[in-house]
Amino acid sequence: TVKVGNVFFLCRANQSASSAEREVEAVDISDSDDEEVDADTGAVFYRSTADLSSRKKDPQDTMIVPLNTEEPKVLMDDDAFLDPWNCCLSWEQFLDVDRIAQTRGTRWYIKARMRNIVTDIVEPICKETKKSYAQTQNPRGLKIQAFITHSWDENFKELVKSLKEVFGSSFHKPNLWICAFALIQGDYDLIKKQVEGGDNSLEASPFVLALQKAESFVVLRNSNTNLYSRIWCVCELVFAIRFKLVPNKTMIAGPNTFSNEKISCTDAGAFNPKDKVKILDYLSTTVGVDKVNGMIEDFQNMQLPSQAPVISKKRLLLILLGVIITVA
Repeated sequence: TVKVGNVFFLCRANQSASSAEREVEAVDISDSDDEEVDADTGAVFYRSTADLSSRKKDPQDTMIVPLNTEEPKVLMDDDAFLDPWNCCLSWEQFLDVDRIAQTRGTRWYIKARMRNIVTDIVEPICKETKKSYAQTQNPRGLKIQAFITHSWDENFKELVKSLKEVFGSSFHKPNLWICAFALIQGDYDLIKKQVEGGDNSLEASPFVLALQKAESFVVLRNSNTNLYSRIWCVCELVFAIRFKLVPNKTMIAGPNTFSNEKISCTDAGAFNPKDKVKILDYLSTTVGVDKVNGMIEDFQNMQLPSQAPVISKKRLLLILLGVIITVA
């Protein structure tokens, strides 16, 4: 049994399908209180699957959820994770997620945020396989090339557009490390086990281990929320600076909606207050608050060529007329 949004799906194998798939029966739990949301990651954790039989059926009887069932060459036990830097999606696999999202309907797709993509597409596969979405697509792993730092409140369509602006003209598309796909979602204990790594240090977190192997650092701004209002995005920036990905291997994309907002990394929020204390302690003794704030301001204010102000034809004619009059 897996959950998609407010719907539990009762899974069974679809033997007639041409590729590995699961045919699932929908059971609506839209009135359920059995969930808890992590404000940092956007992950939803479910406390119970009881009383499913009493739930009303969803009007949509079935849906097909694609799964990559390719077996890894090296056998791993059920609790084994790939190394964090190998939990990536190829460019085409990322676009596959976008295509799946679009099948949910135009209105849903236009409004969907990253957290909706996780709840409706990523979590069901994670809950069934006990692995990250990236690992189900690449059982032997796919090594990181581009680390994507982003917000879970961003509009997903906007995120796709921003990444296409960065890599669309590149002949070689990089492997993408995106936390929503790199980490197991929907299971609090497994997420905690991954995030803490081998110990409780920041250096052992999957974000930092992946950053250490990254070839580039991609900052995805968005129009919904300031990226650096969340402490883990600040943490990623700190280590990107330490690993010398900033500034020479950094790419900026997305709207500069918050260019005029004054924000300090010390004001960033956190779902777990202990995370904020740990990150700010590390930040203040390494990179320093002023340097981080200066970089945040630069990232926020940077204007991309596609965002340059457009001069209307009427205004252009007036300017030319003024020049002609001045010269005459």
